[in-house]
Amino acid sequence: MTIEDTVDPTALCQNITIQLDATGNASISTVDIDNGSVDNCGIATITLDGGASALNFDCSDVGTQTVTLTVTDVNGNVSTCTADITIEDTVDPTALCQDITVQLDATGTAILT
Repeated sequence: MTIEDTVDPTALCQNITIQLDATGNASISTVDIDNGSVDNCGIATITLDGGASALNFDCSDVGTQTVTLTVTDVNGNVSTCTADITIEDTVDPTALCQDITVQLDATGTAILT
């Protein structure tokens, strides 16, 4: 008798919102978007896009990015789901000012840039 597991795992994703840090970076891992994926015989791996365990984002990623979660069970069956990652930049810029002295021209005007 041959017993096989041909049942794919159930991949469950959740959308999340993350904020960039003061350096303009943020990262997520599988636990951030896995929403309780299950399998009848056990899960071997859960990965993000391209087999990664974590993904990094920066200022060029602000907005909504879609990532794929891949769940592989102990017998090689695979299931995927996608999640929308909303990336926000909530860090205010730092304004740096300096005092300057300008000379007026013959017409009594000066131009600042």
